Amino acid sequence: MVIVNLNKYQILLKTVELGSITRAAEALGYTQSAVSRVIADLEREWDMELLTRSRTGVVLSSSGAALLPYVQAVCNAGRELEEQVAELHGLTRGTLRVATFASVAARYHEGVPRPLPGYSV
Repeated sequence: MVIVNLNKYQILLKTVELGSITRAAEALGYTQSAVSRVIADLEREWDMELLTRSRTGVVLSSSGAALLPYVQAVCNAGRELEEQVAELHGLTRGTLRVATFASVAARYHEGVPRPLPGYSV
């Protein structure tokens, strides 16, 4: 039986996207150990190797590559579910991405108003 845990799936997807457990941990705000543990938990739950590890990073194993489209679909469905629930509550929800230089973001990020529920920087 597969128990759906969107957080674990999102961690796996970020690790695959960045090709590194360490870089995924940094991007998601976790420790390298926590991300490694999540990947190991998924591999144990599904009884298969999902990633091939090397000194230069990680890549999907053949089993991981076969499962990737399903993991992506589950994460996309979870995001759509959250948006639909918010819409039914009368909230407009979406993603606004703002690109800037790190030096600018560090200086101005704290002064950004937070007028909407669910807003995060």
